[in-house]
Amino acid sequence: MDSPNYDRNQALLDQIRWLELKKQRLEEVIEHAKSIQRGKNMSDFTAYNQEELEAFQEEARTRWGDTDSYKEFENSHSKNDFSMISQAMSQIFKDFGQLKELSPTDEKVQKQVQILQDYITAQFYNCTNDLLASLGIMYIQDERFQKSIDNWGGQGTALFVSKAIDSYCH
Repeated sequence: MDSPNYDRNQALLDQIRWLELKKQRLEEVIEHAKSIQRGKNMSDFTAYNQEELEAFQEEARTRWGDTDSYKEFENSHSKNDFSMISQAMSQIFKDFGQLKELSPTDEKVQKQVQILQDYITAQFYNCTNDLLASLGIMYIQDERFQKSIDNWGGQGTALFVSKAIDSYCH
């Protein structure tokens, strides 16, 4: 606090923003619980899986924190963005789930892979085909990703998406 670089107003603004984020998170959990109480079957992971999201973020930081792609992502997003991004990503995988009856090479499925790649590029980092192929493998090798994707799109969606990505990239 005695440092000449210390900005009291900025420190207070940062503290207020952090508290507002915590408040928003708590409000989401309360609304989720009320929805369940009203009889709605809510499968939206954003209310309860904050710890998992933070674990994913920390793992990504550990794995790719030194890469230009990760630095680009980290510089362009605030914590507030993650709720919106996670909802959009879950919808993309729900849409994949609706396509599971088709072949992974079907034109509609391949267009959905393009949607996924474009979204990742727009929201995270430049998602080249090589990076996308790596994600496709991770979606089935990492149990957490597989479980989440299957939760959103139905059993077998993660494997289906992985096959579709493999076809798209090769």
